[in-house]
Amino acid sequence: MGIVLCGKDLWLNSPPRLAPWFSKTRQVWTAGVAVTGVADAAMLDTGNFMLANRDFVNLWESFSEPTDTLLPTQTLAQGLRLVARYSEANYSSGRFQLVLQSDGNLVLYTRAFPLE
Repeated sequence: MGIVLCGKDLWLNSPPRLAPWFSKTRQVWTAGVAVTGVADAAMLDTGNFMLANRDFVNLWESFSEPTDTLLPTQTLAQGLRLVARYSEANYSSGRFQLVLQSDGNLVLYTRAFPLE
């Protein structure tokens, strides 16, 4: 399945993992889990991108894998983290990360200098 938006491609590749590409040779990111049985994809008004099966059962959603931003209605589950990007144009991991620890504490960590 390929979805094209603003000249960019979004593919479910094999094994089925969501993977946006800037070009045919430069993958930007890949979902942390394989997704099978996808029949429908939707970008909700909330900004949540969802994949569902034929019965519209949610198989994967972008809100479950935060990166550097939380949107309204999105939550940060225990053990997950937000990592600041290196710069406005460079989305590799930056210097700060925000973690909701398993003990319930929300902690901002300073990482070693970016691009280690």
